Amino acid sequence: MEIPIFKIRASAASEILAGAIGLSDAQSAKLNELHERWMGNGKPLTDKMEVERKQLVNKLNNPELPKGAKTYCEKWLKEKLYERRKNFTNQYLDKGIQVEDASIEFAAEFYGWGSVSKNDEWFSDDWFEGTPDVIAELEAGLTVIDMKNVWDCFTMPLFEDEIPTEAYETQLQVYMHLVSEYYKVEFNNALLVYALMDAPLNVMEKQMRSLSWEEGQQGLITDEIRQRVHREMTYSNLAPELRLKSYEVKRNPSVISDLKSRVEMCRVYIDELVSKRVELLKVA
Repeated sequence: MEIPIFKIRASAASEILAGAIGLSDAQSAKLNELHERWMGNGKPLTDKMEVERKQLVNKLNNPELPKGAKTYCEKWLKEKLYERRKNFTNQYLDKGIQVEDASIEFAAEFYGWGSVSKNDEWFSDDWFEGTPDVIAELEAGLTVIDMKNVWDCFTMPLFEDEIPTEAYETQLQVYMHLVSEYYKVEFNNALLVYALMDAPLNVMEKQMRSLSWEEGQQGLITDEIRQRVHREMTYSNLAPELRLKSYEVKRNPSVISDLKSRVEMCRVYIDELVSKRVELLKVA
């Protein structure tokens, strides 16, 4: 089968960006030290040092993807070979998906975004692809907005001054790049917005049944369980300041440049994996 060219999804961009390529700072310093001695400055190298020097030179001249990026490439290739998508779903994602439209409307009213709605358009270029939640023209200018609907008040970053998860900032960098390329105008602003919304009824009912079994009620949902779960999973009685938290992200072209390089390296690694598979099939 023909394998499509690799592109990274915005939501997964951090998975190939993490980790250093080439030598670490400590390894670079060590190589410089060994190189000076190899050049005759200082004591001669021992046989063990010479082996280490050659290994460091080889690593410098033949940079490899970090392990995490390789793991992502392997998963991506399996999805294409088996024509299956590795799905990951749980109660937290279920809630987030179901309340997405309501959270956008809630945030738009509180922050004064005006008339905005969920974006369903899929953007793609030669390296990246993805669907930002909201594309809007705000007071700060053209802006990409990504909503994160948290499970409960304890996963709300109420007191965090910086974005708790760096991966989300990388995701927004890709979104800004994609929409700028598509619309041929500069999107230099992005917002990451955490929202604490009431859980949908079906999500609360799952929690009620789970709690019932935990407390020996054999799945029977008592009034006490119903009231307790409803109280714990609804937040509409609280002020918006307790239910919304936003972070501004400015466009950083260097992130996109680094990601493009990683995508190119991922393509090389994927080609190597495909070649190995072809050779194995020949042997078989």
